[in-house]
Amino acid sequence: MSYEHYIRIDDQNRVVDGFSTFDRQPQEGNILLRSDGGEVFDILGEGLWRPLFFVPPAFPELKVYEYAWTGTEVRRRDDEEILSDIPPLPNVPDTGTRLDSAEADIQTLLECINIIVGG
Repeated sequence: MSYEHYIRIDDQNRVVDGFSTFDRQPQEGNILLRSDGGEVFDILGEGLWRPLFFVPPAFPELKVYEYAWTGTEVRRRDDEEILSDIPPLPNVPDTGTRLDSAEADIQTLLECINIIVGG
């Protein structure tokens, strides 16, 4: 038995949802991707389930969508498009600053140990 596969896109044509009529029915605004699909939604028609987004480790609340709708087909978004969805990392001190801070912490720890052992 064949099932229809649908996608839903956002205002930037990113594919934000996909499903098979095996377990869901389309709603207004859903786009028919294929009418001869299997039970499991398959974004690229290769017989494989693939996630539609990933979550960057630095931004656990963010979903970055990997596919876009061209108006006629789904395509994988290129690196530049994907990176444009990820905000810049917060200001992280450079390595030299972090090493200076670590050295100061170690010096303080050594002074505390000296006091404890009576040195």
